Amino acid sequence: MRSNTFNPTISSQNSIMQLNLIPEKIKVLIVDDHQMIRDGIRIMLESKAETYKFIVSESENGEDAIHKVQKNDYDVILMDYQMPGLNGAETISNILIYKPHMKILALSNHNELGYIKKTIDSGAKGYILKNIGPTELCTAISTILNGKLYYANDVALKLIHQEQPADDKKLELSTLKLTNREIEVLLCIAEKLSDKQIAKKLNISIRTVISHRGNMINKLGLKNSAGLFNYANELKLNQIHLSKREIEILRYIANEYTNKEIGEKLFISTRTVDVHRQNLMYKLGAKNTVSLVKFAIHLKLI
Repeated sequence: MRSNTFNPTISSQNSIMQLNLIPEKIKVLIVDDHQMIRDGIRIMLESKAETYKFIVSESENGEDAIHKVQKNDYDVILMDYQMPGLNGAETISNILIYKPHMKILALSNHNELGYIKKTIDSGAKGYILKNIGPTELCTAISTILNGKLYYANDVALKLIHQEQPADDKKLELSTLKLTNREIEVLLCIAEKLSDKQIAKKLNISIRTVISHRGNMINKLGLKNSAGLFNYANELKLNQIHLSKREIEILRYIANEYTNKEIGEKLFISTRTVDVHRQNLMYKLGAKNTVSLVKFAIHLKLI
């Protein structure tokens, strides 16, 4: 989500767009059984003509969409869920039989977890809601064209929380990211270090520590420093000791960079990146990359 959704960016609107991966003319297939919706999407896409050139085709049901995909090439498909005949998830599964690398973005009125999971499991690269505006729609399209995932914020939150026990306290997430330095300060707060001790450990001034503390309180929507400490405890940060390099690598992992890409960004070997990845999984008790992404989202790295 090298973006805010969950990406897994999840997760969302802060994706890093690599325009060189986006074709000059983007061929889009809109699949929706309502003419008014198709017209509205077309108008939104055309409103961004100064940035993107969209060539738009339409289908009013899943069967017609499958037929069109068999005969034509599209860069991205915008897929409704509730349609006569085949639903969106079933249509996606059939399309991917013929075009396994097709980029499909679900565009639906449904934000219930059941619809979301069925659509994602069928192979969609993103899931957004029909109440979005032209800017987010284009951001979602450009994100999945760049090989990343894109989920609307509401959708990402549902995906994050789906595996948590019902009696777990849910962490409220804002759209603002914490910086690497803020994460370091938060880890120190979890260790119950004073501002003076944090300043000494990180080789920064006490005033800077206080500034970081205030910024995090604002970003996380907390009331005071006690809330910040409790937030750190929620994530069990007092049991985790991440290095600055590990924080950097976790951020890149969450944004779907490969080991090779991370190595190039940080000027280290792919082998070193893999060692850090394994250390992160061990320290965080993560079973796989998805678990790392979830933790990164909670930690506001994306």
